[in-house]
Amino acid sequence: GEPSSGPAAPWLHLYAATLAIFVMLPRGLLAALAAWRVRRGGRNFALPLHEPYFQRLVMSFDERAAIVIVQPLGYSPAPPAALALRDELARDWGEQLQLLWQTTVAPDDEAAIAEPPRAALRVALFDMAATPEAEVHGRWLSARAGGAVPLEIVVDGFAFAERFAAMPERWPQRRRLWLDFAAQLGLPCRFIPARAD
Repeated sequence: GEPSSGPAAPWLHLYAATLAIFVMLPRGLLAALAAWRVRRGGRNFALPLHEPYFQRLVMSFDERAAIVIVQPLGYSPAPPAALALRDELARDWGEQLQLLWQTTVAPDDEAAIAEPPRAALRVALFDMAATPEAEVHGRWLSARAGGAVPLEIVVDGFAFAERFAAMPERWPQRRRLWLDFAAQLGLPCRFIPARAD
């Protein structure tokens, strides 16, 4: 027989309604849900932009060398310590790293660590022979923590390791003391020479 003929409009409306209900509406709802999750996640997810990884990314777009300010506290580092510190920091900041050494100050000194423009990091350099004290070292560090340029503790163990060469157990004990102290202040801490316990 002949195909029946009739108005096409009802069929077209039925196709359009089917597409709207079963294709467009679910996709629209999924897109809205995804956008809501992105907005919510963006508010709850803060990047630690002050950490070396992100600072290195910024520096990679800047052809100038990273600047690190080094403030020795209560002692004057020997040349091997200065070289080891540069090598250790160069792993994070690149070989073009520029260290700006400050004059040694006592841990009870009120002077602030200098912050020239473009400084990537401030380092408070301590002798491992010193026992960290909250009311002296802690107060000095707390007064200078925060700000635009991150602060890090570096502990020089060269003289300590030499002095206690016959008692190797002293290194991990003193290392743990400094790590606990830094953790209480919420500051990163590293050691030169870098070595395992």
